[in-house]
Amino acid sequence: MSAPHQMRPGLDDDGVDMKKILAVGAVSLAIFAISAFVAYLIMRSDAREVAARGLPPVPSELGRDEIGIVDQVEFSQDHRLQEWKAAKRKRLESYGWVNRDKGLVHIPIDTAIDQVVGQAGGGTP
Repeated sequence: MSAPHQMRPGLDDDGVDMKKILAVGAVSLAIFAISAFVAYLIMRSDAREVAARGLPPVPSELGRDEIGIVDQVEFSQDHRLQEWKAAKRKRLESYGWVNRDKGLVHIPIDTAIDQVVGQAGGGTP
């Protein structure tokens, strides 16, 4: 038969060593405080360098509609998508030449669908 559970010195009723937990917490807090102080020193040094050099000039591209491949137009003023959709809709709903030399034309999409359905059914509408 085994001996009843005996408490080891330094443990509380649940068997947790509170001294070790507090020591780990204190060391972690000290490391955090030192790291925060070092980060403060680095930022202060960088701020001095920026102040010594002055502020960088404002880029000349700022305020233009496009910088490189990045659009800078405000959403409320950008109507390119609506214009593109309207142009595509106009082409789908109208007659016109695709290639005049080859005799290729485009017809309204509804007319084209009716013709294809009519041909598939065995006759033209």
